[in-house]
Amino acid sequence: MLAALAPFMAKMGVSAGANLAKLAAIGPALILQEFGNLGTIFISLPIASLL
Repeated sequence: MLAALAPFMAKMGVSAGANLAKLAAIGPALILQEFGNLGTIFISLPIASLL
């Protein structure tokens, strides 16, 4: 599985590296969105596991 996904992950890393200036300009909104996504996982996963 890892061998199949490794080229895709490398391509995504290269694409993200090329757009670092764009990512820095979007910065705060993107970071807050990611905290929201991770917060949803960390809050809902334990609750779902208990159910």
